[in-house]
Amino acid sequence: MAQLCLAVLAAVQHLRTFTASRLVMLRERSAGLSTTAFFAARCMTDLPWVLIAPAVFTLVHYVLTAPLASIAPYYIVSLGTWWWASGLSYLLTVTPLIPPAAAPTAAVLLALIAGAFLHGNSSPTLASARGNVMSAVLALSYSRWAVEALTIKELDHHMASHANVIAMMYRDKGTCGMDTVIEDDGDDNHLSGAEAVSFVHVAEEFGPGYCDQYWSVALAALFSLGLALRLLALLALRYETALVCGFQQLSERLRLRSATGGADDDEQAAAEALTAGQHDSNSCSSRERLLSTNNGANSTRGGWQHRISSKC
Repeated sequence: MAQLCLAVLAAVQHLRTFTASRLVMLRERSAGLSTTAFFAARCMTDLPWVLIAPAVFTLVHYVLTAPLASIAPYYIVSLGTWWWASGLSYLLTVTPLIPPAAAPTAAVLLALIAGAFLHGNSSPTLASARGNVMSAVLALSYSRWAVEALTIKELDHHMASHANVIAMMYRDKGTCGMDTVIEDDGDDNHLSGAEAVSFVHVAEEFGPGYCDQYWSVALAALFSLGLALRLLALLALRYETALVCGFQQLSERLRLRSATGGADDDEQAAAEALTAGQHDSNSCSSRERLLSTNNGANSTRGGWQHRISSKC
């Protein structure tokens, strides 16, 4: 829950990073200045916020909750969460396909959904999602990596007295890849031989530091996702015009295809009726109207293509 609140705060904080200076960016880009340089400069001006805000949040959270782990892992994970959420805010505010008024709502909703439902500790768990498409969806969420990293570091301090309980909890949730190490036949009321043997093998080595590799992977994934969101935001900023024009052309082609398709069907129905001799004199005028509608649609297509090509 703490990481969810932090992600929402980060998403809201960085909404105006590019929107506040959008006119300046457009003027400088029209003068031939580098969009990449402008993007990098704005990211650098946000860097103090990215470093200091998670520290303040972590300090307050650490004092109130008094965990057994040191404050350093909590700050690193909080920094990764802020890094991810700020990157998401950058992407949504510079993407031309999202209306500016809808970007704040989209950023907050995505941060809430990722934090509340895509953390991997409840349905779907990491164990149940492993090997299917939900595993890829969870991998895009900051909460999936932040929760696993903090769980590993905090429960390392409880290994001396609850190692067996922690190992079985890890297996049920899929944390630390334990569901791939300890056998599970699906029957919670009966312990099979394979389950007992696999558990004994793990218990011999399971202890503090056993999941350090997964801690490192979680941090690498968290910061890599934040970097990927920033790169996508940079691409959207550099190719803004191409994105808008491509989307307009695609939507217009789909609309005109449906319109001309309906006109062709009406024309074919009229031709079949004429062949069967079921039309009177009024049907001829009806066919002429259909043909003129089809020609009008074709001329409309040409006009739209001309306007789009001249604009883009």
